[in-house]
Order: sequence, then C-alpha cells, then structure tokens
Amino acid sequence: MVRTLSSVAHVAKVSCRCGSQSEGCSSQVGSTSDLAACIGERGAKLLLPYDACVSCLACDGGVRHLLKTDPLPISNRFLTQSTEAEFLHPLTFVQCERCGLLQLADPVPALELAPRVDWITYREPEGHLDALVELLDNLPGVHKSSSVLGVSFKDDSTLERFARRGHAKTHRLTHDDLGITHPGAGVETIQERLPKARVENFDVVIARHILEHAHSPRAFIGALRGMCRDGGLIVLEVPDCEAAISAGDCTMLWEEHLLYFTTQTYVSAVQSLGLRVLRLETYEYASENSLVIIAENTAAAVPPFAGVEREIQRAAKYADGLPQKTARLQETLSRVRRDEGPVAVFGAGHLSDTFVLVHGLTDSIDFFIDDHPKKNGLYMPGTRHPILGSAALAEKRVALCLLGMGPDSEDKVIAKQAAFVAQGGRFASILPSSRRALALA
Repeated sequence: MVRTLSSVAHVAKVSCRCGSQSEGCSSQVGSTSDLAACIGERGAKLLLPYDACVSCLACDGGVRHLLKTDPLPISNRFLTQSTEAEFLHPLTFVQCERCGLLQLADPVPALELAPRVDWITYREPEGHLDALVELLDNLPGVHKSSSVLGVSFKDDSTLERFARRGHAKTHRLTHDDLGITHPGAGVETIQERLPKARVENFDVVIARHILEHAHSPRAFIGALRGMCRDGGLIVLEVPDCEAAISAGDCTMLWEEHLLYFTTQTYVSAVQSLGLRVLRLETYEYASENSLVIIAENTAAAVPPFAGVEREIQRAAKYADGLPQKTARLQETLSRVRRDEGPVAVFGAGHLSDTFVLVHGLTDSIDFFIDDHPKKNGLYMPGTRHPILGSAALAEKRVALCLLGMGPDSEDKVIAKQAAFVAQGGRFASILPSSRRALALA
C-alpha cells in the first residue's frame, strides 16, 4: 500500500551520507512534511529531508517527496512455492521542483532486477515504426550509406526497417559488446553496462524504451553520445505517463522504471542531459502513448523550464488520490466476493502485481490467470496467489475477472472465454484508459 507524507512517522535527527552528497554530508532529519528515503551511514533506511539528500536525475534540482509504498517484490520473480522468501524494496516516488520530472529515489539495484529465468519478455508498441523510420530516413544528413546503431533488442525491428529501406550499415549492441554474460539479462543490465561499450562514430543511434530504466541518465546519455558522431542523430523513445498520472493509475509505477515522463518534462530532461532536441513526436496508443525525441549530438544551452507548476499540481493530485482510490477498490471487490463470488486477475505481469499490492488488494482477490505455460503452477510475487490457466475462470465460477493488460489485448482475451461469459462471469479492466475500466463503489 501507499504511505503519503502525513502517515510517515517522525524519526530522531540523524546525520547521513547519501548518493547525492559528498562523504561529509551532515544532512539531518527535519519535519514530517519534507521526508524522503535515503541511505544512512550504515546502510539503514532513514527518512530524511528530500532537498538535502536527493537530487533530480536529469537536472540536479531539488526534489519533493510524493509517496512511498510498502516494501514490494520484484515483479518478474515468480515463486515456485507460496512460502518462499522474497527480496522486498519500497518505491519512493519524488518530483523535481526545478524541471517537474517524476522519478524514483532509492531504486532497486540493477542486479536485483535482472530476471532469474530466460523466458520473460516485454513487448513495446511498434505500430508507429514504419512512419518513424520513414521520417528519420528523410531527414537532412541521413543517407543510404549512413550507419545506424540500436542499443538493445528493443531496437531490432527498427533496424530491420532501415535494412529494408537499403541501409547496409546497421548494428545492434550484443551482450559481447557490453560484456554481459547472464543469458536472461535485459535492459536493466544493458543500461548499466552501456558506458562500457566500445563502439563509436555511428550516424544514427536509436534507444527505444530504455532511458526510463536508466539509473544514471547522465551516464546513459553520455554513452550514447560517445557512440554517435558529432552532429549525428540520437533517437530516444519512452512511454508517455501523462494520461496515467492524470487518471490516478497506480500501475504506472514499476520498480524497473526510474523516470516517468510527460511531453513537457521529457524535452526538459533530454536537454538537461546534454542533447539538442530537434523535434518531439507523439504516437498515440490505447494504453499509453509513445514519445520520440530526435536529438542532435551537439551540446545545447538548457532553456528555462516551463510548465513546472502544472506538472507539480498534477503529480500532487495523483499522490493524494491514491489512498481514496484504494478505499473504493477494497469496498468494491469485497462486495463482489461477498455477494457474487470469486474475483480473479487475468495477466500475471507487473501491471497486475502493482495494482493489487499498491492498493492493498491481496485479500480481495482469489487467484491470478495467465495462459503462459511457464507461469502456470507458479505463485505471484508479493501476493503469493496461485497462477492458473484461463479454464479456471469457468471451473471455479469466478464472478469478476479483472483484466491486467493493455486495452488493445482485451477483445482477443475475452473472445476465448465464452464458457465463462455464458455462466454470467464478467470482465472489467484495472486500467482507467480502458473502456471496460472497473466501476468503483
């Protein structure tokens, strides 16, 4: 569940050393209205003033504390037994008061985030890639002889499109390029190892859906700049969190994402990190839009930050609204279980896990559904509920099935559950962006 500022207990004044200060940091605990997570001298978790102990990952401005969750598990670490011990870590959500960027403080170490199995995959939206590659291919200075680099597996389909358009010089960084030996390693490891890559002088460098994972965005952007020729293009794509923030959607929070961008804060952040932004493209999707920045590998002066007050107001409303939404969800689902029957969640992924854990719904649902053969028979991180195949919806006479997936996947899933629907079972989405969003009490 979420703890807001008003529920964090006051603690005694303690000196600390934190990552944003020098070793001589002598910051002390202040009032309960300005608390944020920090690492103390001996590694103990302390609640300390945000402006003394945490700075913005993009512009180095001071940050304000928004919310802190209870300790949460790693959502890709499924349990083989319901009694297994788990690594737990709270999410501390803060906002830069200078540029407005939302971010996690005290993140989970990248080593802990790496999947322990090799069958976990994440898919990013690709419906816009033909248009994006055509746009890039027609920019001044981009020719068929231009070399194009992708930094992760998420860029494979983009590189394929460049190749189909006649570009012969394309390359994607491999695990060997980055010195990665763990076969299940993903972008959590790539972002950490990127500065170690020894490639350079590419005309176009592409990094889709990885900047938001960067523990050190400045080092990450610096590594991209080192791979790109002077004056070349760096293309960055991230999820647009503006709609989720405005809708009070807690599933936006994820231990693997440190940065949460809106159109305004995205441009500000990239410029603060040392790139000259040439253009911003927004590609619309049902679940969340994709934001693409095309930047020139040329240092540029950072312009004054605009629209920060609007970003701060929107984030404050988001944090303040979560406890009220939790109470309404608990009431709604308790009533369904009491009056109608079992409640299940379809989709054993991080969206569903975050929804249940952040809103304190562990006792409000009965089990999770997922037809991935590797997930069946396992248990959900944190909630410890069993993961069953979709046949259980009808067999166990579930009354309400909550859909924990993007709206664009819902129709396909529902079409396969005729028996469940025929016996009176109903579907509702956990996402406010869905036309099937759960109606709350």
